[in-house]
Amino acid sequence: MRKIFFVAGEVSGDQHASEVIRELKTLDPTLEVHAYGGSLMEEAGARIHFPLPDLASVGFDWIWKVFQFWRVGVELIEICKREKIDTLVLVDFPGFNLRVATAAKKAGIRVIYYIIPQVWAWRAGRLNRMKRDLDAALVIFPFEKPLLEGHGISTEFVGHPLVDKLGLIRDRETILQDHGLSDYTSKKLIGLLPGSRRREVDRLLPVLLEAAKGIHSRIDDVHFVLPLASSISKQAIETEIESNLPVSIVQNPSSDFRSVLHFSITKSGTSTLENAMMGVPQIIIYKGRAIDAWFARRLVKVQWLGLVNLIANKEICPEFLQEDCTAENIVEATLQFLEHAENRNEMLKEIERVRLSLGEPGASKRVAQHLIGFRD
Repeated sequence: MRKIFFVAGEVSGDQHASEVIRELKTLDPTLEVHAYGGSLMEEAGARIHFPLPDLASVGFDWIWKVFQFWRVGVELIEICKREKIDTLVLVDFPGFNLRVATAAKKAGIRVIYYIIPQVWAWRAGRLNRMKRDLDAALVIFPFEKPLLEGHGISTEFVGHPLVDKLGLIRDRETILQDHGLSDYTSKKLIGLLPGSRRREVDRLLPVLLEAAKGIHSRIDDVHFVLPLASSISKQAIETEIESNLPVSIVQNPSSDFRSVLHFSITKSGTSTLENAMMGVPQIIIYKGRAIDAWFARRLVKVQWLGLVNLIANKEICPEFLQEDCTAENIVEATLQFLEHAENRNEMLKEIERVRLSLGEPGASKRVAQHLIGFRD
């Protein structure tokens, strides 16, 4: 019987792994899947040996919990040996998974990495370790394939799972109605996206609201939309918004919600790529602690922070980071796209090229097909 073991240490990894597991079960119903992961992987048909919250806790705090981290890795390899696992699939979560890869390789277990560490941005030295310990890598960005192959790592570009997740977008009127925004169909909706973590929101929201004031003073037919994750209190945010500023807070928006936006001011991260998938022009912002920025400038080796710009290999969406992340800069940049349609249209063309470069739908199915192939 075929046996595959998945390791995903975060919620996003649980989601991506579960989609692959479902495809595997379709391709081979007799396949036995084991995992360290969460409820989504369990629902997809995996036997969970270690629950996601515990694994994530170990991973995030491993500097202070060295013993627990080591214990989990040892236990994982012992389970693989006992269950006669032949293929170990690592999903993102590099701090833990790269150590597991080393131990698994020594134990004679085939190791496949899906959603690799961001070696193109920092810690490129990991490439040597990956060459030594991985049998193959399945990557989601097109520029990752030549990078890894150049270091002797067998690599397949499988496409990005966001292509499937954001492939079905409802009509604008339905989305606006579902989110209580039907009164603003004639307005240019401007997204204010400060992130999903409280610290990010605390740093970026004041800048975004000040920028919104500046934009509104120059353009009348705009309405601002502030999507909030469930982790952020709507009541706390409402107290920071001036009563005369046209802002609607949308709690727990649908996955296709941002498709209704005319423009977005977005914290760097996956959201910038999601915007591109939905054809939303944007500028990218970020402001972290001064000490974090100091280290980042010495460790991070990429020219841009936004994933959209990295994929395009040029700045198609302006970036304002750290000391440049000011309301004045954001206002002037945004107005260049709101007041000049040709600039916005040119960005939309570039964003479409990025979207197309992420591959066709079916990333999870292609991962499953590769894993079955690796077994044959």
